[in-house]
Amino acid sequence: RVLTGLIAGQAYYVQVSAANDLGFGRPQSSTPRALAPPIQKPSAPRNVILRVASSRSLEVIFSKPESDGGDDVTLYRIEWDTNSTFDSSNNNSPIGSYSFPSPKTEVGCDPCMYQVAGLTKGQEYFVRVYAYNSLGYSIHPGLPMPRSLAPQTAPDPPNFVNISSKSDTAIQVTFPSVTDDGGAKVTKYKIEWNTMGYAAGMQSMNQEMDALLYSTKNVQSISLSGESDDIDGTFRIAFGGHYTDEIPVSSTAHDMKVALESLPTIGSTVVSQRHMPNGSIWAVTFLTNLGDGRKFGPIDSLTVSTDPDDSAEMFVTDTMESSGSLLLGTGARIIVTEEVSAFKGFEQQLMTTQCTTPGGIMSGYFAISVDGVRTSDIPHDASALDLKHELENISSIGEVKVTRSMSSDGINSFHWSIMFVEKLGNVPLLNVHDHLSCSDGSATPLIYITEATQGILPRMNGPLAGETEIDVESLDRMDSTGDFVYVVNDLMRGMPYHVRVSAWNGAGDSYGRAQYSTPAILTPMDKPDPPSSVEMIAIDNSSIQISWNAALNKGGSHMITKYKAEVAEVVPGSETKLSDDSSLFYESFDVDYTPEVQAIILESSADDMGGFFVVNFMGESTPNIYTDAEADDIKEALEGISTIDSVVVSIYPHSQDFITTSRQHWIVIFDAQQQGNLPSMLIDFGSGQPSTIATGGTVSGSSSVIRVETISNGGLLSSFITPPVLDEGKLYMSRISSFNGVLWSDFTTSHNSISPSKSAPSPPRDVLVKVLSDTELGVSWKAPLFDGRATTAGYKISGGTMTIWNASQLFFLLGNLNPEESLVSVTACSSRGFSDPTLAKPLCLMELIESISI
Repeated sequence: RVLTGLIAGQAYYVQVSAANDLGFGRPQSSTPRALAPPIQKPSAPRNVILRVASSRSLEVIFSKPESDGGDDVTLYRIEWDTNSTFDSSNNNSPIGSYSFPSPKTEVGCDPCMYQVAGLTKGQEYFVRVYAYNSLGYSIHPGLPMPRSLAPQTAPDPPNFVNISSKSDTAIQVTFPSVTDDGGAKVTKYKIEWNTMGYAAGMQSMNQEMDALLYSTKNVQSISLSGESDDIDGTFRIAFGGHYTDEIPVSSTAHDMKVALESLPTIGSTVVSQRHMPNGSIWAVTFLTNLGDGRKFGPIDSLTVSTDPDDSAEMFVTDTMESSGSLLLGTGARIIVTEEVSAFKGFEQQLMTTQCTTPGGIMSGYFAISVDGVRTSDIPHDASALDLKHELENISSIGEVKVTRSMSSDGINSFHWSIMFVEKLGNVPLLNVHDHLSCSDGSATPLIYITEATQGILPRMNGPLAGETEIDVESLDRMDSTGDFVYVVNDLMRGMPYHVRVSAWNGAGDSYGRAQYSTPAILTPMDKPDPPSSVEMIAIDNSSIQISWNAALNKGGSHMITKYKAEVAEVVPGSETKLSDDSSLFYESFDVDYTPEVQAIILESSADDMGGFFVVNFMGESTPNIYTDAEADDIKEALEGISTIDSVVVSIYPHSQDFITTSRQHWIVIFDAQQQGNLPSMLIDFGSGQPSTIATGGTVSGSSSVIRVETISNGGLLSSFITPPVLDEGKLYMSRISSFNGVLWSDFTTSHNSISPSKSAPSPPRDVLVKVLSDTELGVSWKAPLFDGRATTAGYKISGGTMTIWNASQLFFLLGNLNPEESLVSVTACSSRGFSDPTLAKPLCLMELIESISI
């Protein structure tokens, strides 16, 4: 028999007795008389577990041996090797080992833990553990479960995720294999998407700051509701101190768009509408209105009123607590809500330069660096566009938007607002290198960057969010690059989406970090419908004008971004072929956005205008502009506010005639990047609300008036005049295609062919009329833009039914008129016929007067 549970080193005496039915006999003592169990090596450590600690370390966990061999276990040794035989080093020993003492406590280090560090990510390692007492290490090691592991971590995300439209309900996602797989093979990817837009009647998801991000447009909703189906009447809308005429509650989306764009403070909009039980919702997307305050962001809220006597500042965003006679119906109520705030989610940083004393004039240059990459030297007064180009030359930054405004507390001091469009989330502050100086010796130049708005990443949950997990073997690859390709289908038409991708290798039983998409959001689009009703007319004997109607279906986009016009010579009786692979004439023209052109017009009845005024544009105001300012001064003032990128300014010299003694035009052409119909510049004389027409205040002079007039709205024209490259006597056809930013439409061909020929002149321009007395009107105009290659012979003035056969005379006095309402128009005429008439606008009060009574 083996006796167990004895204490090593303790002497034990043993005797044995025999037994029968009558009991035990006399015991026999052992030989030797006493014996002590010997101290021996401990048994192997128990419950050894191996697990991943990081990308370069493994963690070993174990318990003390079942037997300590009769002596205290004082040491443990952990060995690791890339071979299961633990003989990879030159002397056939393990490549690594570590011994650590067991704590001298009753339980020791049970359980014991040790982290094996400095390992190679992805390399498989075997681990074993020995226990030690005074007789040596345990004969057998404790072996873990599993026997071996590789240090690993969750994989990095793909370096990029590009998204593009596949159709108006599908987005194609393209991304490469991960560069760092975390030490284990990537077996699948997760693709997630969520909408970042709003449509009329859609339940708002904008209650939290990270719900709807990355839109470049502000969206506000106007909700009309009532307790029963008896809503009637009208209401008014105000924005920027100006308000609309009364708007019927039955207004369509187009009616609402027209009403809003009639305000000088609102540019181009897109309006959608959804009829609700006992009401309606209009969603207004502002295409050209920008935020102020030297950073990209929200604009002021629209406000509403149901009281015909309310001034603009009395309008509200919720009519529940207001009274008014315009809106009728049980419980009728109008609420304005901000649904999408432009540029929310993007990181914005503000860079400021200034001298420490107001009189200091700054000069010199600076540079910016990111991740060790530095820009070129940047002038102290760099434009927004120049700074944008320098920053985008650093590839890790990606696309940025930049605005610049002049500082009010220094000369040649500026603020640049920098928004990161592709680098999402919280972006570290840019590093700036200062090489600036100030003219005042006591002044110190300062340049610093602050975080104006922290970038955030969106939530990827909600009613319209989705995700899919795809095995690597199931993903398609692009033939040219080997990148993975996946198409997300069944998306909401016309709605922008954000997409992100993460990889899985099993480490930590979770996906790694996600890579966000470029662009940050994308609206799935399809091919737009082609234009319709393509017509041609001859401008003269070498040019034709092509006109068309835009398609209603823009393929899921808000707008068409450009057109392509193709003109080709045709031979009567032969097959019509519009291409450049024949010997006949063929030319293709891109019809792009035209810039906004506005005029600041200074008028007075004597040549004595003086003083200054301020221009307000989308909430920001220029420094004082004097009435005798030069073009460069006006340009500097306008470009000194962040809502204007860049402008070209030209001055028409003073003109004098019997209509106005002194008149001057400042023509302002906005940068083409500010696409679309812009809000109007407003004149501020220091008293009253800024407006498109102002008098008095800080401007002096006889009957002095300053007004702003839009010469031509920015936007995409639906007509095009060819250069003078065509031949008279030859026939030409044309065709038009539209582009929505992603895809071109099919072509629409003109219904007829046409030959360039001399034609009637185009209508006279800038026709003005002014009351001179109770029986006299003064009329002035400018010559037609096109004379049809036939000399303009004269002009016909209706209102007095007078014809002037003098093409150089561009004004006329209508006298001996009856004191009754008269409409005045001017028509140009030549040997080719009469132009269309141009209706005269009353001078000065153009916005208020449609006809003149005498």
